Amino acid sequence: MKNLKSKLGENQLYPFHSWGMKITKADGIYFYDDRGNKYADLTSSASVVNIGYNNSKVKEIIKKQINKLIFSPPWCRTDEADELAEKLLNYLPKYLDTILRVNTGSESVEVALKLARKYTKKEKFLSFEHSYHGHTMAAMAIGMHGGTKKDYLPLITSDIIPHPYIKGGKDNLEKECSETLRIIEERFVTGKYAAFITESLATSAGNHLLTKEFLQSLRELCSKYSVLLIYDEVLTGFGRTGKMFSFEHFNILPDIICLAKGLGCGYATIGATITNNKIANGFDYFSTFAWNPLACAVSSKVLDIYKEKKLVKNAEVLGKYAINKLNKDLNNIKLVKDIRGLGLRIAIEISDKVSFDKIRETCLKNSVFTGASDLPCILSIAPPLIISKKEMDKCLDIIIDAIKN
Repeated sequence: MKNLKSKLGENQLYPFHSWGMKITKADGIYFYDDRGNKYADLTSSASVVNIGYNNSKVKEIIKKQINKLIFSPPWCRTDEADELAEKLLNYLPKYLDTILRVNTGSESVEVALKLARKYTKKEKFLSFEHSYHGHTMAAMAIGMHGGTKKDYLPLITSDIIPHPYIKGGKDNLEKECSETLRIIEERFVTGKYAAFITESLATSAGNHLLTKEFLQSLRELCSKYSVLLIYDEVLTGFGRTGKMFSFEHFNILPDIICLAKGLGCGYATIGATITNNKIANGFDYFSTFAWNPLACAVSSKVLDIYKEKKLVKNAEVLGKYAINKLNKDLNNIKLVKDIRGLGLRIAIEISDKVSFDKIRETCLKNSVFTGASDLPCILSIAPPLIISKKEMDKCLDIIIDAIKN
C-alpha cells in the first residue's frame, strides 16, 4: 500500500509552488504538513477559505445536511437552494435578479461568455493582458499569458489589450488609463464586441489596480456601444477587498458578475453567474452537480458567518493597516519596487528573482506561507478574512524582516 500511495502521488500534477509539501490538517488561518510543521496560510488556498479552515459551525451544518438530503434531481427546486438564492441576491443590487447555478469560477466565466454572445448576437470579447479568468477553453482565451495558451490555439475570438497599471506602473497610471479608454472605444465602435470582462484589480498577475474614473468610464463606453460589462468577482468577491463585492468600491453596475471561491470557502464546490432576467431570458444552461442541497446548505451558513463575524469590515480595516505598515517599514528599501492592494489582497513587488525566492524561502522557514503571482517577483498576501491583528502583525514582521535582511 505504501508503494501504491507513493506511485499515485508521483502521477498527480501539482501546480505552482508547492515545495513538495504534503498537508495533513488545517485550522483557522493555519495548515500543517506531514512533518508536523505549522504554517500561517497567507494565500487562503487561492483566496478560497475566507472564513478559515475547520470552521465548527460549517462542520455542524455538513453533518446535519448529510442526514437530511445530500443530492437531488438538479432540475428540481430545494429548500436549501431557495434559501441560498435569497441570501445571495440580498447582497446585490436589485437589478441583478437572476442566478445561473455553476460549480467553479471557470464555469461561471464560461456561462457569462455564453450569455453575452447569445444576448448581443456579437462574436468578440475584450479583456486585459495578463488577466486570469479560468482554465477552461473560453476562459483561457480571454486571459492568461500567451505561453500558457499556445498549445491550445485556436481559441474563441477574443482580443487582449495592455493593462494600464502593468504597462505604465503607478506613476503613469492616469495617462495609461486615458490611453486604454481610447483603445477600447476604437474597438467598440466596430460593433463586433459582445462583452468586456475585467476584475477590479488584476489579482493573479499581482494585484494591479484600476482607478475609479477608469472603471466608471469603461461602464459608460459599454453602455454607449451596447457591450456587456462582465465583472469577474471569483477572487475578489465576498469581502476579500473590504467590500462584499469589489465593484462596490467604484460605484459601477456590471451586467453580469461571476462568483465562486468565497461562496463555498472550500467547504463546498459552488459558484454562480448572476445577471438580470432580460439578459438571461431564453438562455438554456444546465450543470449536473451545481447547487446540490449539501453545497447550498454549506454556502448559506458561510454567508451567515461573513455577517456574524463582520469579516468584510475586518478585511477593510486590516487591509489598510497592513498596507500602511508595509509602506512605513519598507520605505526606502531598494529591493521593494511597489506595494499595492485592496482589502486583504496585497502585493509586494521585489526587484529581482534571486531576492524574491530568498524572501519566500525565509518566510516559509519562519512558518509563513506566502503566495506568488503570475508575473515575476511579486509576493502575494491574501490571508483568510478571520485573521486577527495579532496574527497579521506577526506575519508582517516576518515578511518585513525577510525583505530587510
